[in-house]
Amino acid sequence: MSQPVFSKIAYWRAGIVPVLYRRVPCYKQGGINFTINGNPWFNFVLVSNVGGVGDISAVSVEGYGTGWISMKRTWGQNWECDTVLVGQSLSFQVTTGD
Repeated sequence: MSQPVFSKIAYWRAGIVPVLYRRVPCYKQGGINFTINGNPWFNFVLVSNVGGVGDISAVSVEGYGTGWISMKRTWGQNWECDTVLVGQSLSFQVTTGD
């Protein structure tokens, strides 16, 4: 919605519009999805189709014999790991906000 139209329906004061929101559960079908990109030196993982509240607070990855490695969020639901995991089968551990 454009700013001029929104300012007609919102309480606008000193350039600030107070916003109230609430989280609602989202029921997804088909399970969680992982899209893996990157190169041999890092892994870039997009996590999608997350049910419940839908926000992810932590992601860890485990390669063959590596133990669990914490990933860092780059933006949105994209997570990054700087460990070389080329040719390994991977397991993911996802922690959600709910």
